[in-house]
Amino acid sequence: MGGQSSGNFSVVEQGSESYGLFQGTVRNVSFLHAPGFCRFTTVFPGGKHENAAEFLEGGLKITLRHRHAGGHGGGHGGRGEEYQGFKVAVSSPGASHHHGGHELFGMYKANFNVEGRPDSRDGWMDVLIPFRSMSSDWSDFTGECATKDPDGYQHKCCETGREPVCPNAKTMGTINGFSIWAEGTAGDFALEVKSISAVRRG
Repeated sequence: MGGQSSGNFSVVEQGSESYGLFQGTVRNVSFLHAPGFCRFTTVFPGGKHENAAEFLEGGLKITLRHRHAGGHGGGHGGRGEEYQGFKVAVSSPGASHHHGGHELFGMYKANFNVEGRPDSRDGWMDVLIPFRSMSSDWSDFTGECATKDPDGYQHKCCETGREPVCPNAKTMGTINGFSIWAEGTAGDFALEVKSISAVRRG
Protein backbone atom coordinates (compact mmCIF):
# COMPACT_ATOMS: atom_id res chain seq x y z
CA MET A 1 0.00 0.00 0.00
CA GLY A 2 1.04 3.61 -0.48
CA GLY A 3 0.32 6.53 1.84
CA GLN A 4 -2.83 6.10 3.91
CA SER A 5 -4.32 3.50 1.57
CA SER A 6 -5.26 0.08 2.89
CA GLY A 7 -6.19 -3.17 1.23
CA ASN A 8 -5.94 -6.93 1.34
CA PHE A 9 -5.92 -9.99 -0.88
CA SER A 10 -7.51 -13.30 0.05
CA VAL A 11 -8.43 -16.58 -1.62
CA VAL A 12 -12.15 -17.32 -1.50
CA GLU A 13 -13.41 -20.90 -1.66
CA GLN A 14 -16.98 -21.10 -2.91
CA GLY A 15 -18.13 -24.65 -3.53
CA SER A 16 -15.95 -26.08 -6.28
CA GLU A 17 -14.82 -22.60 -7.30
CA SER A 18 -12.01 -20.50 -5.89
CA TYR A 19 -10.87 -16.99 -6.76
CA GLY A 20 -8.81 -14.11 -5.41
CA LEU A 21 -10.50 -11.14 -3.74
CA PHE A 22 -8.61 -7.83 -3.89
CA GLN A 23 -10.30 -5.06 -1.92
CA GLY A 24 -9.57 -1.93 0.04
CA THR A 25 -9.54 1.85 -0.05
CA VAL A 26 -7.20 4.19 -1.92
CA ARG A 27 -6.78 7.45 -0.01
CA ASN A 28 -5.18 10.75 -0.91
CA VAL A 29 -1.65 11.45 0.33
CA SER A 30 -1.84 15.02 1.57
CA PHE A 31 1.81 16.01 1.14
CA LEU A 32 1.94 14.56 -2.39
CA HIS A 33 -1.45 16.01 -3.38
CA ALA A 34 -2.18 12.70 -5.08
CA PRO A 35 -3.89 9.39 -4.26
CA GLY A 36 -1.84 6.50 -2.94
CA PHE A 37 -2.16 2.92 -4.15
CA CYS A 38 -2.86 -0.68 -3.23
CA ARG A 39 -1.56 -3.68 -5.12
CA PHE A 40 -1.18 -7.41 -4.96
CA THR A 41 1.87 -8.89 -6.60
CA THR A 42 3.66 -12.14 -7.19
CA VAL A 43 7.18 -13.06 -8.23
CA PHE A 44 7.64 -16.52 -9.67
CA PRO A 45 9.31 -18.77 -7.07
CA GLY A 46 12.99 -19.68 -7.11
CA GLY A 47 13.93 -16.87 -9.45
CA LYS A 48 12.07 -18.58 -12.28
CA HIS A 49 11.39 -16.73 -15.53
CA GLU A 50 8.68 -17.44 -18.08
CA ASN A 51 9.13 -16.87 -21.80
CA ALA A 52 6.10 -14.97 -23.09
CA ALA A 53 7.78 -13.57 -26.22
CA GLU A 54 5.43 -15.54 -28.49
CA PHE A 55 2.50 -13.66 -26.94
CA LEU A 56 3.95 -10.20 -27.60
CA GLU A 57 1.39 -9.39 -30.31
CA GLY A 58 -1.41 -10.55 -28.02
CA GLY A 59 -1.96 -9.58 -24.43
CA LEU A 60 -3.06 -10.50 -20.93
CA LYS A 61 -6.53 -11.90 -20.41
CA ILE A 62 -7.90 -11.29 -16.93
CA THR A 63 -11.05 -13.11 -15.92
CA LEU A 64 -12.65 -11.06 -13.19
CA ARG A 65 -15.82 -9.89 -11.56
CA HIS A 66 -16.23 -6.37 -10.27
CA ARG A 67 -18.12 -5.56 -7.10
CA HIS A 68 -19.50 -2.29 -5.80
CA ALA A 69 -17.30 0.06 -3.80
CA GLY A 70 -16.69 -1.32 -0.35
CA GLY A 71 -17.01 -4.90 -1.51
CA HIS A 72 -20.72 -5.37 -0.89
CA GLY A 73 -22.90 -7.28 -3.29
CA GLY A 74 -21.82 -8.91 -6.53
CA GLY A 75 -21.87 -8.46 -10.25
CA HIS A 76 -21.95 -5.23 -12.23
CA GLY A 77 -24.05 -2.42 -10.96
CA GLY A 78 -23.86 -0.02 -13.89
CA ARG A 79 -24.60 2.86 -11.51
CA GLY A 80 -21.32 4.74 -11.89
CA GLU A 81 -19.89 3.18 -8.75
CA GLU A 82 -17.12 1.28 -10.53
CA TYR A 83 -13.59 2.07 -9.40
CA GLN A 84 -11.64 3.70 -12.24
CA GLY A 85 -8.03 3.20 -11.12
CA PHE A 86 -7.27 -0.44 -11.89
CA LYS A 87 -3.95 -1.26 -13.57
CA VAL A 88 -2.04 -4.43 -14.38
CA ALA A 89 1.73 -4.82 -14.60
CA VAL A 90 4.16 -7.49 -15.79
CA SER A 91 7.66 -7.47 -14.32
CA SER A 92 10.88 -8.46 -16.07
CA PRO A 93 14.56 -8.06 -15.09
CA GLY A 94 15.14 -6.62 -18.57
CA ALA A 95 12.46 -3.94 -18.34
CA SER A 96 13.65 -0.38 -17.74
CA HIS A 97 12.80 1.22 -14.42
CA HIS A 98 10.40 4.12 -14.61
CA HIS A 99 11.54 7.64 -13.76
CA GLY A 100 12.20 7.74 -10.03
CA GLY A 101 11.49 4.02 -9.72
CA HIS A 102 13.00 1.99 -6.90
CA GLU A 103 11.44 -1.43 -7.47
CA LEU A 104 13.72 -4.44 -7.70
CA PHE A 105 12.57 -5.17 -11.26
CA GLY A 106 11.29 -2.94 -14.01
CA MET A 107 7.71 -3.52 -15.08
CA TYR A 108 5.30 -2.74 -17.88
CA LYS A 109 2.00 -1.28 -16.73
CA ALA A 110 -1.35 -0.46 -18.34
CA ASN A 111 -4.83 0.63 -17.29
CA PHE A 112 -7.85 -1.59 -17.54
CA ASN A 113 -11.51 -1.06 -16.72
CA VAL A 114 -14.26 -3.43 -15.76
CA GLU A 115 -17.21 -1.75 -17.42
CA GLY A 116 -19.51 -3.79 -19.59
CA ARG A 117 -21.62 -6.89 -19.34
CA PRO A 118 -20.39 -10.17 -17.84
CA ASP A 119 -19.54 -12.89 -20.35
CA SER A 120 -21.32 -15.57 -18.36
CA ARG A 121 -24.41 -15.91 -16.19
CA ASP A 122 -22.30 -16.22 -13.04
CA GLY A 123 -20.92 -12.71 -13.51
CA TRP A 124 -17.38 -13.39 -14.75
CA MET A 125 -16.01 -11.34 -17.62
CA ASP A 126 -12.76 -11.34 -19.60
CA VAL A 127 -10.73 -8.16 -20.02
CA LEU A 128 -7.95 -8.17 -22.62
CA ILE A 129 -4.99 -5.83 -22.13
CA PRO A 130 -2.68 -5.74 -25.18
CA PHE A 131 0.99 -5.97 -24.27
CA ARG A 132 1.58 -3.15 -26.77
CA SER A 133 -0.48 -0.84 -24.55
CA MET A 134 1.92 -1.31 -21.62
CA SER A 135 4.74 1.10 -20.80
CA SER A 136 7.76 0.71 -18.52
CA ASP A 137 7.73 4.48 -17.87
CA TRP A 138 4.86 5.36 -15.52
CA SER A 139 4.42 7.94 -12.80
CA ASP A 140 4.73 7.18 -9.09
CA PHE A 141 2.05 9.83 -8.57
CA THR A 142 -0.65 8.44 -10.85
CA GLY A 143 0.60 5.16 -12.32
CA GLU A 144 -0.01 6.71 -15.75
CA CYS A 145 2.46 6.88 -18.64
CA ALA A 146 1.04 10.20 -19.88
CA THR A 147 1.65 12.09 -16.61
CA LYS A 148 4.10 14.94 -16.09
CA ASP A 149 5.65 14.71 -12.62
CA PRO A 150 6.03 17.70 -10.27
CA ASP A 151 9.76 17.80 -11.14
CA GLY A 152 8.79 18.43 -14.77
CA TYR A 153 9.57 14.97 -16.11
CA GLN A 154 7.14 13.85 -18.83
CA HIS A 155 6.53 10.11 -18.79
CA LYS A 156 6.29 8.21 -22.06
CA CYS A 157 3.67 5.78 -23.35
CA CYS A 158 3.98 2.92 -25.80
CA GLU A 159 2.18 4.23 -28.87
CA THR A 160 3.55 2.37 -31.90
CA GLY A 161 5.12 -0.67 -30.22
CA ARG A 162 8.61 0.48 -31.20
CA GLU A 163 9.37 2.96 -28.42
CA PRO A 164 12.04 1.96 -25.85
CA VAL A 165 9.33 1.91 -23.15
CA CYS A 166 7.37 -0.85 -24.97
CA PRO A 167 7.65 -4.57 -24.22
CA ASN A 168 9.91 -6.39 -26.68
CA ALA A 169 10.83 -9.99 -27.45
CA LYS A 170 13.88 -9.92 -25.17
CA THR A 171 12.15 -8.54 -22.08
CA MET A 172 9.03 -10.63 -22.65
CA GLY A 173 11.29 -13.65 -22.72
CA THR A 174 12.15 -13.20 -19.04
CA ILE A 175 8.97 -12.17 -17.24
CA ASN A 176 9.04 -13.09 -13.57
CA GLY A 177 5.78 -11.85 -12.07
CA PHE A 178 2.72 -9.69 -12.32
CA SER A 179 0.69 -7.33 -10.17
CA ILE A 180 -2.72 -5.68 -10.12
CA TRP A 181 -2.95 -2.15 -8.77
CA ALA A 182 -5.65 0.20 -7.51
CA GLU A 183 -3.89 3.50 -8.10
CA GLY A 184 -4.26 7.13 -9.08
CA THR A 185 -7.93 7.35 -8.07
CA ALA A 186 -9.19 7.70 -4.51
CA GLY A 187 -12.05 5.48 -3.40
CA ASP A 188 -13.16 2.03 -2.30
CA PHE A 189 -12.62 -0.94 -4.59
CA ALA A 190 -13.32 -4.66 -4.69
CA LEU A 191 -12.23 -6.97 -7.46
CA GLU A 192 -12.63 -10.73 -7.76
CA VAL A 193 -9.95 -12.31 -9.97
CA LYS A 194 -10.40 -15.82 -11.33
CA SER A 195 -7.43 -16.10 -13.69
CA ILE A 196 -4.70 -14.21 -15.53
CA SER A 197 -3.24 -15.67 -18.71
CA ALA A 198 -1.28 -14.64 -21.80
CA VAL A 199 -3.08 -15.00 -25.11
CA ARG A 200 -2.11 -14.59 -28.76
CA ARG A 201 -3.61 -11.99 -31.04
CA GLY A 202 -6.82 -13.07 -32.70
